[in-house]
Amino acid sequence: KHDIIFGMMDEKQARAVAAKARKEARRAIRRKIVAESAETAADLGMSATAVDVGASKSNANRPLPAPPQDLPPDSCSICLFYQYKEPAWKTKEHKAALNKVTELATFYKVTGRGRCAPEGLNCTLTASAN
Repeated sequence: KHDIIFGMMDEKQARAVAAKARKEARRAIRRKIVAESAETAADLGMSATAVDVGASKSNANRPLPAPPQDLPPDSCSICLFYQYKEPAWKTKEHKAALNKVTELATFYKVTGRGRCAPEGLNCTLTASAN
C-alpha cells in the first residue's frame, strides 16, 4: 500500500506520511507498554499508577530530567547505558577511560556493574535519586 502511495507523492509528502506512520507506531508501542506495566503492577499487588511509564522513555540526546519532588531520603535511581567506541581505544586511552569512570563513580557515590573495555562502556549503575 505504501509503495503505491509513495509513487503518487512528491518527496516532501512522502516524508510527511512516513513521519506520521512512525509517530503512530511509537504511540502503539507506548500503549502496549502502558498496558503491560499495569498488568505487571497488578500481578505484583501494586496499583497501576505505581509504575511511571513516562519516566521510562529514552533521554537520548536530551538533558536528564530532574528527580521527582518529595522523594523519600532512601530513594535511588538506576541508569543503564552503553556506548561503543569505534575505532576501539588504544591501551593508553582505555586505561585513561577506566580511570576516569572509576574517579567519577567514586566522587558521585555511584555503584553498580560496569564494563569498560577497549570497545567502549556497558553499565548498570545505581545512585541516590537526589
